[in-house]
Amino acid sequence: MKLLKLSLLGILVSACAAKETGSGDISRMPRQTPAQEVVERITPMDIDSRKARQIFEKRAFENGLEVFAVQKASIPMVTISITVRNGAFVETEDLDGLAHFYEHMFFKANERYPSQRDFMQALNRLGVELGPNMNAYTSTESVRYFFTLQSHLLDQGLEFMSHALIRPSFQQEELEREREVILSELDMYDSDPSHSFFQNEVLKNLFSEHYTRKNIGGSREVIRETTQEKMREIQNQYYVPNNSSIFVVGHFEPNELWASVERHFGPRAWSQAPDPFTERPIPAHPPLEDSIRAIKRDRVQTVTVTKAFHGPSFVENDRETVVFDLLGRLLNRDSSRFQKELVDSGLATTAGFSSWTQRHTSLLMFSLEAMPEKAQAAASKFQSLIAQMSQGGFFNQNELAVAKTGMEASAAYDTEVGQRLALGLGNIWSSTGSLDYYVNYIEMLRSIELKDIDQALKKYIGDQHFVVAALLPEEAKEIELSLR
Repeated sequence: MKLLKLSLLGILVSACAAKETGSGDISRMPRQTPAQEVVERITPMDIDSRKARQIFEKRAFENGLEVFAVQKASIPMVTISITVRNGAFVETEDLDGLAHFYEHMFFKANERYPSQRDFMQALNRLGVELGPNMNAYTSTESVRYFFTLQSHLLDQGLEFMSHALIRPSFQQEELEREREVILSELDMYDSDPSHSFFQNEVLKNLFSEHYTRKNIGGSREVIRETTQEKMREIQNQYYVPNNSSIFVVGHFEPNELWASVERHFGPRAWSQAPDPFTERPIPAHPPLEDSIRAIKRDRVQTVTVTKAFHGPSFVENDRETVVFDLLGRLLNRDSSRFQKELVDSGLATTAGFSSWTQRHTSLLMFSLEAMPEKAQAAASKFQSLIAQMSQGGFFNQNELAVAKTGMEASAAYDTEVGQRLALGLGNIWSSTGSLDYYVNYIEMLRSIELKDIDQALKKYIGDQHFVVAALLPEEAKEIELSLR
């Protein structure tokens, strides 16, 4: 079970599939990996990309459950992924961190398997190893559970998942054990200066009014005090078929799949409930009223500087989210002006841009790392380059063409792994309510021109307030960060 740990460097290295998806720290920022967690598929330029991307079959069941099936018959394996529209974005202060806590309890006792020992024995009989072949991820706008098993065990696998999803026990003893596990995780994350810096100086300042709705890890006080009743409340509110979807990717017989889903997840097994967001609508993150400067000192050897903005959101500004994916490709390439003037010049050791696209206000973040003696010069050049970008004309046509081709190639590679594809589709579905974004992505990407990049940079970077923050070694000289 993995908390989708959002640290500064974790954001910058998040790959296109599942934005997320590991919880480990990465010490270097990549230059050629788009930061947005979107799985996409390349198609030849001479065919209709939209039609080619209809790689899935969709079924909607009477209880509101949506199921998407993608045939990949090359090997006799199948991935089952269940996505629930839950996560930090639903959490008020009294729920802060409970989406992640609930995810941990998925792997415990349920009505069919009355102890974790029974749960693990059933998993072993399916030939599934917890970790590489079965895991879960909690993010801001989704919770996703998955495992991969042999195709002939598909029905047994769906049945196994149904018991964990629909009939959890929330035994007090197991709740207490997981409480300590999660508190230990929070201690580990908070002991990481980079993670603490990102959470407290960047994210908390950028989304101050509704910070809990971006804080995946949550509050120690809430974790300590949560009860079985609170777990049931989350289950009844969010773990309902009309707020969930299933993704099946791999080799399977379609008629058998649909019959199995109907049997284990259909209306007789799982009852529809009221829309959770009718009773508890998600508030908007208000724009920043002023730009904010934040400085933190900690046990680090290098200086990190970030500049973060609110960005375009899924559904409302789909095409603009693709523009910022493309911007990540443009800026993170070794040959980009951004890299040459910051890294190749010797001012910075790493530099990058990432877009963390969300339905409920995205994050755009520029960042660099530099040695203390070069930090001021690096920070000044860094802020100057961002200002130049926002004025337009920063990129040329050849750079744009190369970046587009690279993004399509990366997208094609991402679809080759069933787990990666299933998790990425689940993430898109949870944030947008459909897979239209997936289907239209390459078409949107190909349509972007230099003028679109200039307009988006002016709109979201040039004309907006921001958070600029620095993480400094304890004995390093202060650096000046402009609020202009």
